[in-house]
Amino acid sequence: NDTPMKLLGYKTPNEVWDEEIAKLQSKQADPKPAVALTS
Repeated sequence: NDTPMKLLGYKTPNEVWDEEIAKLQSKQADPKPAVALTS
């Protein structure tokens, strides 16, 4: 089911989640972590 999404240039939910986790880990000093999750 991931193939059509990838062909359209979209990331799978797992890929997006992994990137969000990486962002939070690289910005642990960020005073507003909730913003990173919703942006």
